[in-house]
Parts: sequence; C-alpha cells; structure tokens
Amino acid sequence: MRFLLSLSLGALCHAATISIDGAQLAPFDQMWRASVGSGHAGLWQRSDWRDHLRIAASEIGFQYVRGHGVLDNSVLYYDATDAAGKSSNQSAGSYFDAFSAFDYMLSVNIRPLVELSFTPNPVVANWKPQLPNPPECNHFNYFSCEIPPSNLTAYGIIVRKFVAALVERYGLQEMAQWKFEVYNEADLHWPFKTYAALYRAAALAVKAVHKTLKVGGPASVHKDPSCDFLNPRCLSCNTPGAAELGRAAAELHRGDGHTGGFLHDARVPDDVR
Repeated sequence: MRFLLSLSLGALCHAATISIDGAQLAPFDQMWRASVGSGHAGLWQRSDWRDHLRIAASEIGFQYVRGHGVLDNSVLYYDATDAAGKSSNQSAGSYFDAFSAFDYMLSVNIRPLVELSFTPNPVVANWKPQLPNPPECNHFNYFSCEIPPSNLTAYGIIVRKFVAALVERYGLQEMAQWKFEVYNEADLHWPFKTYAALYRAAALAVKAVHKTLKVGGPASVHKDPSCDFLNPRCLSCNTPGAAELGRAAAELHRGDGHTGGFLHDARVPDDVR
C-alpha cells in the first residue's frame, strides 16, 4: 500500500509529492496508552475529573490510571470517629471514597495503577486524630506525609487491610490485573536503605493477601534508570540492604522531554515474588 502526500513548502509554494510504502513501515509503539497520571486521589470524587478520565479512556485508550495519596487521611479518613466519639479507623481507614473512585474507573474501562502513597497518618509519629497534619507533612499543596513510617509493622497492617478490602470488593480475578506501586519518587528524599525497608513491608503486605497480586517500585526520577534504587553498583545504592532485593517492575519519571516506562528487570525482595 502506498500513500501520497502533497506539501506546500512555505512562501515558495513549491508542491512536493512524497510516496510512502505502507508495507515497509515499522510497528508504532504506542507505549503512552499503558498508563496516565491523574494528580491527587482526593480529586477522584470530582465530576469534572471523572468526565476527563472518561474522555481519556475512550478517545485515547489508556489502560491504567495512577494518582498520588490514596493512603492519605484526605482519602481514607483515619481520624473518623464512631458514635461514641472514639477514633475507629486507626489500622484501616474508611474505604468509601476509594471504592467509589475505583468503581468509576472500571465503569469507563480503565484500571487503577494503585500507588501506595503517601505515609498513612496513623504511622506518622506526631499526628493526632482530629487535628491538622503536623508540620513535617508538607508534601504538595494537600499536605501529604512524605516521611518514613514510624512503625513498619503497623504500616504493613494498614496496607494489607486496604488491599484485602479491594480483593473482597472486586474479586481476585479482576485484582490480578491491577498493579500496585510502593510510594512515589522516594529517591528525591530518602536513602536506599529507608525505601528498601518500606518497600519490603508494603510488598509483603500485598502478597500476604494473595501471591498473584502484582506489586513493584519504586517510581524514580533518575535520568539513568539503571542508576538509582534499582542497581547496587550505583553510588546511590551503595548502602547496606541493597543486595536483599529481587525482581519486579519499576517506573521511571522524566521531566526533560524523554519518556520512561516500566523497567521489568528492577530489583525487589525475593520473598515477595
């Protein structure tokens, strides 16, 4: 198959005919359809956000949508109280908003890429229910807590209960097609050893629900995807604990006009495969 294209070359107005042999064209990798970012999970209840997602899913064909802060207090409401005025959500949270958002995503044929971020309020050392986030919770304009959890065991319980609630609602067959990602761009703030400990706690929590669930990380901002948390030969990974990691998927974020993608040879714990 051949295509003919006529061009008008600027002010000279010279006509040119270009012949393209369609049989010789290489496949065009439309990798951007795999996933799209969506800002803060707190936006997921807005009707305009949902309209935009529906258009993006139907007209562009994105397969997954990812957003920050699904574990934040503004989404899971850890400081909600019961009828007696006592806090009742310290190890779980309220899943109403998350369920509502995920229900809508599936209704417009796009699946969640669940970014397990940021640090849940119950494992922020200076947080108290019913009060504003402490000063160290200053990430983005919605004041997320991007600080290491004060208790990794309690953190793992929060993650496990959240994932178990998702499996109960959507079923294992559907959930096997979802992807979980541990945190966002932690290499901007933390040493490798800190992230490795958090990753292990979160990934083990996901796998404790069911071993077939997909979990990976980190989302990295490094320009060289082989030279961040993912590779112990790099200086930023030359810390105790780097060799403890095995294999899964990671994500590369680029802000310089280049594209990243899932790095299927990333390193994650052997015991969470």
